[in-house]
Amino acid sequence: MPAVTATSQATMYTGKPPRDHGIVGNGWLYRDTQEVRFWQQSRHLIQGDLFYEKYETAKMFWWFNQSTKARYGATPKPHYGCDGSKAFDVLDWTGCDLTGKLGPFPFFAFWGPGSGIASSNWIADATALVMREKQPQLTLCYLPHLDYDFQRLDNHRPGPGRRSRCGGRTSH
Repeated sequence: MPAVTATSQATMYTGKPPRDHGIVGNGWLYRDTQEVRFWQQSRHLIQGDLFYEKYETAKMFWWFNQSTKARYGATPKPHYGCDGSKAFDVLDWTGCDLTGKLGPFPFFAFWGPGSGIASSNWIADATALVMREKQPQLTLCYLPHLDYDFQRLDNHRPGPGRRSRCGGRTSH
């Protein structure tokens, strides 16, 4: 199984291997247009039943959040203008006004080599807020600094201090 975010999360959602759920990577080549598209968010890309749909769920920054049946959630979403501009935003259907209460999401600390503790702290705070105010039966929370360290560090083994810096943040 590829050790990439989209594939791993789809496997966790379905309990099935990539050959069955269809998410074999973080990006797809569309042969008809020869276009490569990464980080698509539609829940409809996953083939199979998703375990969390049986519960009142909060999905905080997990992939495949668009068209999800999760009751609450938030996900990063860049908006691309017809003039080539890009604006960064968070799709928020938690009913908690996350950016109003927590300030703007640190988008550039979320993806790739720049991902770090700033975005994980914001997501942890947002998740704690949703858990306190909405009390979902199940909460899925993606903290990017835990994911990307394994991809960017030479020894592929971040130390325990780096892995756990967000530890305890959702308990307040």
